[in-house]
Amino acid sequence: MAERMRAAGRFQGEFTAIVADLVGEPSARHYGALLLAGAHGIADMELSGHLDPGSLGSTADELVDTLVRMVANARAAT
Repeated sequence: MAERMRAAGRFQGEFTAIVADLVGEPSARHYGALLLAGAHGIADMELSGHLDPGSLGSTADELVDTLVRMVANARAAT
């Protein structure tokens, strides 16, 4: 368990640094949480069969790409 916690901590630091490059340091945690929550929700919908590209017109990959683009554009909007 302790090893998983250390690995998660390393991942969080690296992830937050990448997000900070997109949106700036002050907003990195906020947008990082948004990205993680969105990606987890998208993955859950796909795994449960609720994300049907035929009826919704998008794949999970397309939705994640859109979410990342929206976050990347957030810096320009502020």
